[in-house]
Amino acid sequence: MDDEPLFKFSRFKVIWIGRFFCVVMLFLMGAFFINQLEILYRQPDLVENNIPINLLFQFGLICGYGIALKKEKWGSILIAVFSFLFLWTLGIPKMFLFFFVVLIAPIYFFGYHWFRESRLVSGE
Repeated sequence: MDDEPLFKFSRFKVIWIGRFFCVVMLFLMGAFFINQLEILYRQPDLVENNIPINLLFQFGLICGYGIALKKEKWGSILIAVFSFLFLWTLGIPKMFLFFFVVLIAPIYFFGYHWFRESRLVSGE
């Protein structure tokens, strides 16, 4: 069986594609975060009734995207954990899988890079 990859991306390009997705998701989730903060600022009684814990998880997710730009492994762990927790607190079971797959998009490229890098080191 042929062991050649389906697409011939260089490892350098794959890392930069993952970083590009981090920047895109950083802006999208950042805009969503700012929008939620504006809503809480206009309606402070929402905070009194329940603490918006999902904002903390969303902020952790945004930090994960930022960290992944420099340290892909630590950022990927933060992205996976905080995206799961953020979506869990939103309580949208029918759309959970779709949004989870979208939020962890940079991890796909980082994972492909790590897989190819480990194959080169092992000599396979």
